[in-house]
Amino acid sequence: MNPADMGGQVVVDLSQTQKIATQFRDADTTGALVKAAAWLDSIRKTTGFSLAQRYDSIDLLDTSTRKHQKQIGDDYVGLIQANRRQEKLLWETTHGYWVALSAAYLECMAQALKDPASTGKIKAKLPILAARGARAVAMQIKWVLFRFGLVEPQVWADLARCQHFAEAHKIADKSIALYLSNQTKSTVSEEFLRAAMLSAASMDSLSVMEQEISDRWIEYFASTFRLDRQPGKGLNLYFDLDRASAPRRVAGATGKNAASAHRRYLGASDALPRIQEYLESTQKIGTTPVPFRLPKGGEMKHVAKVLEHLMLHWGEAPPSREWDRRLTTTSIEIKHDYGSVRQTLENAENGELDFTDAAAARPEYWIVDNAGRGGYRAIVPKGLRAWLRLGALIAMRLEFRDFWSIAVIRRVESDEHQQRKVGIRMIARRPVTALMRSKMRAGNQIRPEPGILLNTKPSRDGGVHVLMRPGTFTLKEDIDVTYGPEQQTLALTPSRIVETAVDYEWVRYTVKP
Repeated sequence: MNPADMGGQVVVDLSQTQKIATQFRDADTTGALVKAAAWLDSIRKTTGFSLAQRYDSIDLLDTSTRKHQKQIGDDYVGLIQANRRQEKLLWETTHGYWVALSAAYLECMAQALKDPASTGKIKAKLPILAARGARAVAMQIKWVLFRFGLVEPQVWADLARCQHFAEAHKIADKSIALYLSNQTKSTVSEEFLRAAMLSAASMDSLSVMEQEISDRWIEYFASTFRLDRQPGKGLNLYFDLDRASAPRRVAGATGKNAASAHRRYLGASDALPRIQEYLESTQKIGTTPVPFRLPKGGEMKHVAKVLEHLMLHWGEAPPSREWDRRLTTTSIEIKHDYGSVRQTLENAENGELDFTDAAAARPEYWIVDNAGRGGYRAIVPKGLRAWLRLGALIAMRLEFRDFWSIAVIRRVESDEHQQRKVGIRMIARRPVTALMRSKMRAGNQIRPEPGILLNTKPSRDGGVHVLMRPGTFTLKEDIDVTYGPEQQTLALTPSRIVETAVDYEWVRYTVKP
């Protein structure tokens, strides 16, 4: 029996819930979570349940799907270049489940507040109830950020309700094991802080893999975060329990509202020196001793980048822009993905990146609202977002320019108007197409390897930078590069990989003397 087939208003008793929960344990992950979300919604809406009955039913569904909660998270993070349909299915299933689970626990809290006498039978379970509710809300936030979305005000209001409930019952700092399958201790305040510090870490410039590793560090450091009713050293953020908004920097907390009884001050506190120790250890031994299991596909380079990112964004002074920005309004034409960019380059005259004659490519236009020497911020129209990802290569042409440049997507975010905005870092103003030949395989190489030459003269770091197909670069081979209408050549020695993306590698060479 599925509650979706009964209008979502099925009354179930505990014995029925036990039978349903048993079925989930061996079911496929996606199907189990979809059905569990429907049953949770049914239990939340059903009238006539005592608080103990409602909580016990929710607890059964929650604990019976624990394996699936973890599995679908691993599956999603492990998707490198996902089939759009598969990614959509996993995301909607997981996000929907956490919405249903948090709403169910919040209904229990509402019932307890409405009828305090009803808490008698589950008084010892109230810390678990509130902590699980806060964790489910935190997971909603995490999954919204996976898609670089805007966390709705109601989600922050729900997080505040969990913390307020715990404080009202004087259980916010009571240490408990959230699940019998995992005896790791936590508190309601730690689960609250986990959500707040995730938001404060600015996930919009991290890939999904890096966000997942960030969340695992946050869970590991949660007991070292601080939460207080009064401002203090190391508490550089604040959260208002009576306002539906994300944590903010204390620097903006001035005037009458700064003394609000509902304000909570928070910060990374003791986590910062521990992160510094990990970073120093990485510098000394070349690797980071990670105290948790890395996601499939996670590498040490992700771990080090995440630690540096957390240190920067949780510190006393938030990061500033490398270049000054100015407000502007103009449009840019966009072409995306390495293959498309490279193919067009090969057909462009004089090596300039020019898509004017590429009639087969559907034009895509974005609106630039912020510009600087190093890049732009642009608004992406709805319907043109399916391919967006951090690290995506784009060719861009400003409306008043007759040439194309190459840039990389560095930030993706959403605003309160549901507009998707991207941060664009310019990497080459006038790139040129190039053909590369290995010196070691000169006699055996049937055809040269095409690539994109970002600069033809050594840059400030002394390097010549090239974009090429993944797996093409090797530190063992010097190459000869031919470019431009006059077939100019460069003899290059490999140096290092600057960046690896799904469809290209950005590599650095030096010019042979």
